[in-house]
Amino acid sequence: MAELTHLHSAWDVDRHIVLEGERLVLLRFSHYENPPTPTQIATTTRSIDENSGTMSHYIATRQMDEVLMTLAPKVRKYCVMYAVSTVEVPAFNEMYELGHDREPFAVMFFFRNTHIRVDVGTGNNNKINFFMEADDLLPIIDAAYRAGKSGKAITSSEKKFTTAAVRR
Repeated sequence: MAELTHLHSAWDVDRHIVLEGERLVLLRFSHYENPPTPTQIATTTRSIDENSGTMSHYIATRQMDEVLMTLAPKVRKYCVMYAVSTVEVPAFNEMYELGHDREPFAVMFFFRNTHIRVDVGTGNNNKINFFMEADDLLPIIDAAYRAGKSGKAITSSEKKFTTAAVRR
């Protein structure tokens, strides 16, 4: 299984969103690309809880990457997926409210330079910032693609997630 393609600049991100054409662009933003090193943990002023949170966010990001890599061959004809580090490319952090300590990653959809928002029942239609299985994410990707093809900027997922279920 191949790794997600990483985009290393805001120009790269914009170029892929604008020029992709007839395919949906899925971007996974995260600032937990690499695990914290033992020296970072030892020299930081963070508490033990914050360091374990950093590790759990890294693990959640890696799990979502595995799900995306599993789905990539299934959706390759209509969706292309990229990973973006919010540390390396901070240009979108304020615009899309990325890089917060409380969320490990954010998955967003774009079609022909339009941000496709998906209502999954959590109240935040701009991004998906919680881990889900491939069987749950595939219908969401399909719905985002159908919305983009029909010129809509928002769609609704068949399956709804509650914020209580997301916290588990």
